[in-house]
Amino acid sequence: MTTYKFLILLMVTSSIYSQSNYKSAEGFYELSSFEMAAGMYLLEDQTFFYFASFGNVDLKIYGTYTLSNSNQITLFPNPELTKKFHFYGLHNPENKNYITFYYKQPYEQNAEQLLIEIDGKYQEFPKFTSAISEVSMRIEFPQSEIIKIGYKNPDAQNAFQYELLETAKLHDGINEIKIFHNYYAEMIVAVSQLAFKLENGILTDLNEFNQKTIPKKEINPDIKNQVLAFIADKESKTTINRDGKIYEKIDLTSK
Repeated sequence: MTTYKFLILLMVTSSIYSQSNYKSAEGFYELSSFEMAAGMYLLEDQTFFYFASFGNVDLKIYGTYTLSNSNQITLFPNPELTKKFHFYGLHNPENKNYITFYYKQPYEQNAEQLLIEIDGKYQEFPKFTSAISEVSMRIEFPQSEIIKIGYKNPDAQNAFQYELLETAKLHDGINEIKIFHNYYAEMIVAVSQLAFKLENGILTDLNEFNQKTIPKKEINPDIKNQVLAFIADKESKTTINRDGKIYEKIDLTSK
């Protein structure tokens, strides 16, 4: 019984200590450097919001974070932010026996050669031109209701070998799909791998050669509410409006 009580006390103490750590971690940390404006908000509820702006890049990343016993911070971006493709679909009653795909030209040239696999058959999207920034393709509706999307690998001996494969399951008679390449996905994954240490209100950027230290700045309630509202708005957005049509987000699973 004594051992049991000790374990309970240890767990409660550990929990209180952990909550105290996250409470003291809450604040804003200025991460700007030469030619880059950047910063990170850490909140008591383990939410983080990171932003960075450089060149034509405007990163806004949110998710959760953990603080280890050795004061190491690990960032976990919202999984939607790290998906390389976003799919949005609708049911078009005029498109009875076919499914139509639209693909907006990506910023990355190597993402232009997109392939679709349906019922074991492969088909390439038309090529973009200087006058065409969105291409489309019509295919017979798949029996399996499963579609697979990937990059064409120009170096592979097999002409239909993929660099990446994403799988989407169609539902509710979806037969019109908009596809968008997520230009920021790889950058967001890279940010999640950054190493930071937080101790006594001082954030140490372990990614810098000189291990730059950043003091915490307190967050006023209005700013905190704005951060949480921004995240809530992004997480709740499941539709887009294109050409007067409302497209619903289609969930993807990587294979």
